[in-house]
Amino acid sequence: MPSVGTLAFDEFGRPILILRGQESKKRLFGIEAHKSHILAAKAVANTLKTSLGPRGMDKCMVSPDGDITITNDGATILSMMHVENEIGKLLVQLSKSQDDEIGDGTTGVVVLAGALLEQAEALLDKGIHPIRIADGYELAAKIALDHLDKIAESYPLDLKKLDPLINTAMTTLGSKIINRCQRQMAEIAVNAIMNAADMERRDVNFELINVQGKVGGRLEDTMLVKGVVVDKTFSHPQMPKEVRNAKIAILTCPFEPPKPKTKHKLDITNVEDYKKLREYEKEKFIEMIKSIKDSGANLVICQWGFDDEANHLLLSHELPSVRWVGGPEIELIAIATGGRIVPRFQELTSQKLGYAGYIHELNFGTTSDHMLCIEQCAKSNTCTIFVRGGNKMIVEEAKRALHDALCVVRNLVRDNRIVYGGGACEISCAIEVAKEANKIPTIEQYAIRAYADALESVPLALAENSGFSPIKIVSDVKSQQIAQNNSRLGIDCLNKGTNDMKNQLVIETLIGKKQQISLATQLVRMILKIDDIRLPGFAVKQVQRLYSRFKTLDKRDCGYLTRENLLCIPEVNINPLGERLIDVIMEDYGENNQINFKQFIFLLAKFRRAKFKSSITEYNTRDSKLRFLFDMYDRNHDMKIDRNELLEVLKMMVGGNIHDDQIATIADHTINELDTDGDKSITFEEFCKTLERIDADDKMSMKFLS
Repeated sequence: MPSVGTLAFDEFGRPILILRGQESKKRLFGIEAHKSHILAAKAVANTLKTSLGPRGMDKCMVSPDGDITITNDGATILSMMHVENEIGKLLVQLSKSQDDEIGDGTTGVVVLAGALLEQAEALLDKGIHPIRIADGYELAAKIALDHLDKIAESYPLDLKKLDPLINTAMTTLGSKIINRCQRQMAEIAVNAIMNAADMERRDVNFELINVQGKVGGRLEDTMLVKGVVVDKTFSHPQMPKEVRNAKIAILTCPFEPPKPKTKHKLDITNVEDYKKLREYEKEKFIEMIKSIKDSGANLVICQWGFDDEANHLLLSHELPSVRWVGGPEIELIAIATGGRIVPRFQELTSQKLGYAGYIHELNFGTTSDHMLCIEQCAKSNTCTIFVRGGNKMIVEEAKRALHDALCVVRNLVRDNRIVYGGGACEISCAIEVAKEANKIPTIEQYAIRAYADALESVPLALAENSGFSPIKIVSDVKSQQIAQNNSRLGIDCLNKGTNDMKNQLVIETLIGKKQQISLATQLVRMILKIDDIRLPGFAVKQVQRLYSRFKTLDKRDCGYLTRENLLCIPEVNINPLGERLIDVIMEDYGENNQINFKQFIFLLAKFRRAKFKSSITEYNTRDSKLRFLFDMYDRNHDMKIDRNELLEVLKMMVGGNIHDDQIATIADHTINELDTDGDKSITFEEFCKTLERIDADDKMSMKFLS
């Protein structure tokens, strides 16, 4: 076993495996490892604690590209944070699990987990074993979950009386930026869920609910459309702006003459041959249009684009059309209109057409932006929430808030039991858990009492964020709950004069609250069972080899490497972004266009990682990857790329899945359609639009962005 270590035997003949490289690794074990875990978890939890509740503060997250996101959604904040610590990453995954399963409570679950670990630290200092603490936490969680079932109330699901559902959605939206339109947004979310809900199965298919946004207008202009809204227009400006009783042909085949699958070359040597080729193309276009007309369709929606000649022929045959519709939108339109997606013109029949009663373009202010609205569809359970806002940040935050509200209403459809918010159910559970702790004869009672104290972290954070004295307010509410035996009393965050959350209509779903407690307890139990951490480090021989390599490249023997020296490194040569990454490192870390030995090690580590993760450029997001790619091919440094440069980008990303002629067609269509100033080049925003169109079609591998 030379690659792992050395096998030895003690004096009794028992085998011992001596692992190699252990002297170079950083190791934490025992109480030191537990304290390290708790410190990391507290740091993450304290970051989110101030965002809890209706008076919680927002966080401003700035991406490496300079994009600003202002939000108080726990899952969004943690997903945008660059967390390197292993335990911190577990809390990020905890918040994501809560978001995926419930959709709300992503901040509270992290705050609760942090409080449980903080209480565990005090128990560890008393000498209690981590396993006994974990067992006590599990018993306490079971007590809390059973108590939640006892204090829960059932909400009636009546399509004629939606106020209970609206009140629950308003509680979720109360802590968001868009809370000034709280009632309107809650009504939109409830109507959307009720429109798409399957009451027999007691579930909601979220694919039937589309959320679209458009910058401009006010939040109050947000509306619910019983149909589909797509960010497209009719392909020709002279086509009618509205179509009634539309029979829709939904195509994923391009409007172009058929071409051989293999590479081909056609030489045209005279005018007659050129005219014959042109006539052939025109005949094929007319055949395609005739097959559409024969099927009875009066509107075409195509996933691919088509050139000006095909567009003109569609107009002359009075056949309105929409092109470059993305894959998800195509599927949603097919579901809404009851149509079938047709991959070949030969397969188009009248039975595969979709139906919509009214299709029209939406206009926005004085801009030239338009969107297509498809209403009165064959299947009326599809809908689109169309969000408006003064800037992109507001629109995106409104989308996140509406997603939370939709999830909460969906949870009520699945399980219509509720508990009261404002920290009321946490205080009630804390009282019950502390009472039960006195009945436990074993040492786990200390952990159960600590669990009760940790449950109070949520109302304490609510009181502190509302500007109150947290300990005084929580102790007063706790004493009132015990005296009145009323589990509805919570923190009056909005100063309404009453602590009764039922009167304030502060309502949370039972399933969401139980999921919070279960997930937080499971994670804390797992963390408490970790008592040994081994972190990799550089071995002495490895550092010596790297230094020898550094000295070989350092021809001048000055202790620094230039850009020309770095270009000789094989790791750079085989990487398509090698030169660009060297320029970034030189600019951010180099001195006088030179780097030292430490920066040289850092550079090699960057090229060996599967993902680029450092402060110079965050490679975790799609936008940053696209910006990096755009800058690499922007050779003139004029913030634009021309047709040839765009062709290079597409060829690099295709991976052999699309023919070169099709790539050239995509590049030409893009330049012709998006080039607004006539210089045959496109900006970064137009470049992103191009890749969105391509990404909508599954033929492209997009391997650079995977």
